[in-house]
Amino acid sequence: MPQDSPPQYRVLVENDVPMTTRDGLTLRADVYRPDAPKRFPVLLSRLPYNKNLRPRPGDIDYFVERGYGVIMQDTRGRFSSEGEEYYALIWEMADGYDAVEWAAGLPWSDGKSAPPGSPILVPHNTCSRRVVRRTSKQHSRLGGGRFPTMLGVPHGRSL
Repeated sequence: MPQDSPPQYRVLVENDVPMTTRDGLTLRADVYRPDAPKRFPVLLSRLPYNKNLRPRPGDIDYFVERGYGVIMQDTRGRFSSEGEEYYALIWEMADGYDAVEWAAGLPWSDGKSAPPGSPILVPHNTCSRRVVRRTSKQHSRLGGGRFPTMLGVPHGRSL
């Protein structure tokens, strides 16, 4: 069983950070990043389920403490993001592209951005494999041991 890497950073939280889409709407995200004057890769999650319901501490803190920024964004038309109505999957390609590029351009980002799940084909989505963390201790804490990302770490390996 792989060993977990030790926490190295404190978590800095910024709530309702605005991002403007190509058609001028504002989508809001909660940004969790290491409290250090360095640049870090970004894990981006866009949800129609309310970004504020994510439990903390949990998988967000785990990754931030180990040198990743985590962004949880409400999708168009949901909760704190603008948009008249939510239509599943209608705006996801355009908004997802814009979000990955926005995340990669944040001042603390190292330019590497990865959405969970299937890859979005954009310039700054530089990673190509899923990560699944599994240890008996974290399995229940992280909802089945899964926070799928595209970090380029082989399946089943720890970060």
